[in-house]
Amino acid sequence: MEITQFELEASRDGKFIIFTAGQTDQEPISLSIPCEVIGEMVVGLLSTSTVCARLNDSTSQGFSGVADQSEGAFALANGIALQDITDRPDVVALTFLFGQTQVAIGLSRVALQPLGSALLAATADTSKPQ
Repeated sequence: MEITQFELEASRDGKFIIFTAGQTDQEPISLSIPCEVIGEMVVGLLSTSTVCARLNDSTSQGFSGVADQSEGAFALANGIALQDITDRPDVVALTFLFGQTQVAIGLSRVALQPLGSALLAATADTSKPQ
């Protein structure tokens, strides 16, 4: 079975992300991606992944709440904003900032409610007696 391996690193000048990938039995290839397009690329990858799941009849389970521990890779954002989507009043976008890259993820207002409750619970000051 072939395994795809990949590596991500910043260029020395900090202007590009260098993506190197390949199968175990092939020579890897590298692609230099300008930092300013990473957000659009991530949104495109996530959108395409959603289409793939739909085409493969995958049933995705919704989730809400706070997990006890992280399961999987994550990137630490250095900023977040909430914005209304003017042409979709039922959707709110959470915009995350990673360095100079912005990624906006749309959520229905219905899905935003349990997220808000979970965020309040996660940020509660547990040092004060109630």
